Amino acid sequence: MSPRTEPTEPGWYDDPHTSNHQLYWNGTRWTGETRPHPVRARKQARVAGWVLLAIIIAALIGMSANSENWIGRAMFFMFGGLAAFPALIVFVSLNRRANRIEQDVLDDAQDADT
Repeated sequence: MSPRTEPTEPGWYDDPHTSNHQLYWNGTRWTGETRPHPVRARKQARVAGWVLLAIIIAALIGMSANSENWIGRAMFFMFGGLAAFPALIVFVSLNRRANRIEQDVLDDAQDADT
């Protein structure tokens, strides 16, 4: 589990086996503690936001393309809403997760300073 060269300073380091996590080095050995990589968690939240925006735009374009047909508008609105709702839930949950990870990083940095 340990990388080829061990760091000298205690702290969180990128996991050499996966790019989504970090491992904790206590100064003498790897502790086995892991956490999600903070930068990648934020990127996942951004991607989910763009997907949500694309779904909403596609639904609006579809509604305007079928403006003559009220049934077509209703169907696009319903299916667009059905697609946007789960995307919104994923976006909010990934954003909260990224915020928690960033807060953990800040807390770890404050603990290291004291």
